[in-house]
Amino acid sequence: MTLNARNLKESIGSEVHVAVEDLLQPAVAAEVRELLLQRGVLVFPQLGISDEGQVRLAGLPVPDFLDADLQAADGGGFREQAGRA
Repeated sequence: MTLNARNLKESIGSEVHVAVEDLLQPAVAAEVRELLLQRGVLVFPQLGISDEGQVRLAGLPVPDFLDADLQAADGGGFREQAGRA
């Protein structure tokens, strides 16, 4: 499992390179979610993930520490929009 990220700007955005099969692993998905919280915007150039893969990624469990951060960041709206309220 290798996730490589490069900051695009000093305070926002990262370009992420990871294999689709790795991205669908819960531990890597948790790393990506944490990076998203830190950087705000993530770009996955030429990832080539299928629609099914995107649905699987969106459905992976959010670790408790990230779930609390996501709720705090948007007042709980993330869970409501994702149907997890």
